[in-house]
Parts: sequence; structure tokens; C-alpha cells
Amino acid sequence: MRVPQLRETVRAGWDRDEGQVSIMVILAVCLFILLFMGFGVDMTNLFFHRQMAQSAADSACVAGAMDMLVSQQGTAAGNFVVGAAFNCNSSAPAAPCQYAKLNGYSSPSASIPAAGTESNFVSVSFPSSIPGVVAPAAATVGPYPFMQVDVYDGVKVYFSSLLNGTSTQNVHALAKCGLQLAQAPTPILVLDPTEQPTFDTGGTPTVVIVGGPSRAIQVNSNNPTAVNIFGSANVNLSGGGPAFNGSNLGVFGGPNTAPGTNNWTPGNGQWVSPAAPIPDPFKAVKPPADPGVIGTKTHVTYGTNGCPDSASGCDEYTAGRYVGGILVQNSTVLFDPGVYYLEGGQLRFHANSVVRPSTAAGDGSMGTIFYMTCTTPGACAAGSLATVDVSADSGTKSGDAFNTSRSLCPGTTAFPAQLGIPATLGGNVLLAPCTQDGTYPFAPQTGGIGPDRGILFFQDRSTSASTTFNGGGGLLLVGTMYFHDCPNTLTVGCNPPPTDWQSSLTMAGGSGAGTRLVGEIVTDNLHMRGISTITMDINPFPLINILKVALLQ
Repeated sequence: MRVPQLRETVRAGWDRDEGQVSIMVILAVCLFILLFMGFGVDMTNLFFHRQMAQSAADSACVAGAMDMLVSQQGTAAGNFVVGAAFNCNSSAPAAPCQYAKLNGYSSPSASIPAAGTESNFVSVSFPSSIPGVVAPAAATVGPYPFMQVDVYDGVKVYFSSLLNGTSTQNVHALAKCGLQLAQAPTPILVLDPTEQPTFDTGGTPTVVIVGGPSRAIQVNSNNPTAVNIFGSANVNLSGGGPAFNGSNLGVFGGPNTAPGTNNWTPGNGQWVSPAAPIPDPFKAVKPPADPGVIGTKTHVTYGTNGCPDSASGCDEYTAGRYVGGILVQNSTVLFDPGVYYLEGGQLRFHANSVVRPSTAAGDGSMGTIFYMTCTTPGACAAGSLATVDVSADSGTKSGDAFNTSRSLCPGTTAFPAQLGIPATLGGNVLLAPCTQDGTYPFAPQTGGIGPDRGILFFQDRSTSASTTFNGGGGLLLVGTMYFHDCPNTLTVGCNPPPTDWQSSLTMAGGSGAGTRLVGEIVTDNLHMRGISTITMDINPFPLINILKVALLQ
């Protein structure tokens, strides 16, 4: 009879313990939730700081790489030396530091923040390589094509400090960027980095751009008056661009606003200022080698090697060295394919003359390159370079019209109809060699002939020259006109103006009447005067390697 009472006593003890266990479970769950929330807050805070640090590193790196790009053009990088690592505690004026500061990282620390220190640190270095990224040739960009920006942020933590014993945790973000080669048609490119005005038009000239890239003209000078379009001059870009409905004019310096509508016809294009400069796309291109032979001139009859003159036949020139230049006057002239080394004097197209490409094999390049040099190529004194002179009434001698399909290299299709190139035309015609990359040289080891017309006029870079197209001669030029003054372009680079960057191309008088350039102009300074007109059909085929800034990692 005593057993039931014992059971009741035990059950009562159990009843008293049940409430205590529930409270302990609730406390444990609440503590876990609080710890989870605390760590969640810390981790979220660290995540957002990591994102902020990454944005700062990316923007700082791109800003620094833009300065590296500008330095390739001959203007010193802003407040830092490319290749010399620095941190933003001691180099705050540098572009990467300024952009890091704008994103909240002023680098008050001179090193990575120590444990327990709420601070940040920004450093900049120049790695020689980046895994998986191909560096441009040193001849193009120098030994330091890349930049790395590291951002360290000492972030305050709370619950996490219970585990690691410190009140802060460092967040690290890095960005790697640099200069990469991109292929694009080269527009009218005016290289001089500082002077004014480097693109200058006056009188009643007209520049008409058809087709090509979205930026048809680039003026690299950082001068506020780098572009000067005055008088009745007009720059007509309404037919430019990939869609033939307008292209841009970019200027690194200024003016910042476009001229009036009488001087500027953009279509859907824009006046872009400031616009990142485009460095010399031919910086790494060596000049053509001396042909090693003296060029010759012989007279051929109508139809021979494409001679178009049924009345008096043609004078045919072979590639080679010409001391004192070449004079074309009162005759029809053929130029065999190859390299023409003009050592001083002028390449003169005078009255009652026509020049045409020969159909002879020559060197197999299907075109000509005129290297404007002196009797000591590569070491020319000022005023000794050969120049080009297109005078009054050149291109007017009668003869068969030129079939413009001959201007296409093997492997290319017909020009787009929007370029408006007629099937046949009269007057002077010069064709650059057919190359693999739109530059030079033409040689079997570089792939032989290709689809892209290369450089037509190549100035010896060892000194400056002023090349002027005068008079009323009309021309079809297919290729690139390259006039650049930089004696050390293949080694240490150019000296600041006015020591280097002094070459110029001037279209004067009525030189552009009927002048059409299917290709590019790359020169230090471009001036147009008188009633000259130049219609540029930016060739869609040559893809020249130009430098661009890229965020790589």
C-alpha cells in the first residue's frame, strides 16, 4: 500500500525540474541567435568594406593606367614615376591616390594597419607580368606595362573580437590593370602632346570623313587651344562612323566645346573633350631597310605594266634609292612596287603630269612606300629630309581612267557603297603595299602580302619636316601618311616639344580638289589652308594596333 505514495513523490520531483530545463534551452537558443546575429553583422560590415575597397582599387588603378597611357604620348605621368612603387601616404597627389581618396581611402597609414587600428593603406606597384595576360612588346610600352593597386582597410569588429582578441580586421582588395593592344582603324591622328594649335584650319578648307571608327579625328595635345577651326573652314563628320551617320572628334586638351555649326558638321557625332590620347600606332615599326640599289627610270609604251597614256607612253620607275628626289612633270609615270628611298630633295608632282601604280611584280608587295629621308638615313640634320610637293595642274594629263578595284588587296571585298568611291577615276593614284597588319614591312617572314594597305609615306623620324600639298592636283591615296619627329622612338621615346614632335602636314591652296585618301593621316601637326579639301574614306580593312587601358584583374 506504500508504493503508490512513492511514485507520486518521484513524479512531483520530476514536475519541479521540467521548467528549469526549458529555461536553459531557451537561454542557449537565444545566445546562439545573438552570436549568429553578431557575427552576421560583422561579416556583413566586412563584406561591404571589401566591396568599397575593391571599387577604390579598381578606379585608382584605371586612373593610374590612364596616366601611363598619356606618358606613352610624351606627357609625363601625373605625380609619379612609372616603374617606381609608392604608397599614397607619401604620394597623395598621384592620380591613383586621388581616386582612392575620392572613394574613401586617403591612406593615413604608411603601412598595412596594425591589429586594433582603424585606418587604411593604399599602395601602388608595377608588376612586370600578370598571369594569363600577354604584355605588349617593350618597344611599344617600355618595361612597365602593368600597374597594381592594393587597398587595406582596418575595419572595426565586435563579436568577432571575442574569438581573435583584436577589435579590427583587415580587409584587402587589389586591382591589376595596364596597357593592352587593341586593333582598330586609325583616324586622323595628331600626335603633338602639348603645343597649340596642332589641328589648325583656316580659309575655306573642308575635311570630310566617311566611314571608319566612332572617333574619326583625335588630337592628342593637352593645350586648351589644341584645335583651331576658323574662317569658313568646315570639319564634316556627318558621314563618318561604323553606321555612316556621324563620328566624333576627340581632343585631349581643348577647346572643350565644339565650334559653331558653320565650322562643324557632326551628324550624330560629338565633340569629345577631354578624350584620352592615342599614342603613335607605329612606334614599334622600324623604317624600311635601304633597298641597296639605285632606282632607275625607263620609258615604256602604252599598255606596258598598266601604262594609261596612249599618246606618249610612260616613264616607269623601279624601287630603290633616289638621291635628290624625283621630279614628275609633263609626263605619265608608273611606280613599280617596292621601297623608294628618297634621300633629300622632293617627290614633285608638277604641271601636266599623272602618276599611277605599275602592274609589274616589283618586290611583290603590290604597292609602294616612299621613305622620306636624307643621305644619312636615321641621322638627318634639320632641313635635309625629302618632302612631298603636289603642284598646280598635277594629275591633269590625259590618259585611261584608273580602275579602283585595283586598290583592293587580295582577300578583301569591295569597298562599302557609302564610301562613294567611283569604279574608275582619272588623275594621280598611289597605292601602299598590301600587308598583314596595315603597317610595314612587307617581307615573306612577316606573312607576305595581306589584305591591308600599309604606310604610303613614311618620314624619317630622326628630325622634323614640313610637308605641303600645294596647288590644284587631285589624288587618290590608298594607305597611311605618317609624318612624325622622334629620333629615339624605338628606344627611350620622344623629347618634349619643341625638341621633338615638330613635323607637320599642310594641305594648302587647292590641293584637296578631288583628293581622296582611303586610309589614315598620322602626323605631329596638321594644318589646312586656302581652299583645300580632303575627303577621307577611313579604310575599314587596316586594323592598326593601338594602346588602350584595360582593367585586367
